[in-house]
Amino acid sequence: MVQFRKRKSDGQSFPVGNNKGISASNPSNEVGGIKIGNGTRVPNSSVDITSFFGNEKKVTQQDIDREFNDFTQNNSPFGSGDITEAVGVFFQLGMRGKDLADVIRDVSEEGVAMKDIDVLGEAYQFVFDNARIKVSSVLGFDIEDEGFSVAFNKGASGFDQESEGQDRLRERLESASNKELEELKKDKFTKFFLNNTDVLL
Repeated sequence: MVQFRKRKSDGQSFPVGNNKGISASNPSNEVGGIKIGNGTRVPNSSVDITSFFGNEKKVTQQDIDREFNDFTQNNSPFGSGDITEAVGVFFQLGMRGKDLADVIRDVSEEGVAMKDIDVLGEAYQFVFDNARIKVSSVLGFDIEDEGFSVAFNKGASGFDQESEGQDRLRERLESASNKELEELKKDKFTKFFLNNTDVLL
């Protein structure tokens, strides 16, 4: 195969197989400390870049917990105290923070703006609704109709109760059979409800 020579602008020809010329201003073909062609890389600095940049700061779980709380306080529509208490309620029930998040998500999907949700109140409401179902099915006693409810008050939410309702529920429990009492005792929601009202006092 015939090979044609390329020509420089001044009429000189490049050797066949070499499409680069020698720079008149840089005969060694070095640019910024880098040798062109098959040569080796020439470092521009004598600094050891590994030690220069160093290692990233080690992070402990305590650091993460502190910064998580700082982030929550500054970005969450819920107070950190309410979140802590609400998570504590669910933890006592053997549930996780994810379960609480699911409850709050369900509330928001009902059209309530996140900033208007009382996270602690919703935690108590979730317990109340489940305890109400159980007590009603076992004792035929509707705790809501008897004056029990959840008082929503950000920072201080909890079960609310009327004294007459307390007396009637206590009487119903005292007249319940051992089987009924055992069934109620096994239900974590009912147990939490009864232990956080004045019914058992």
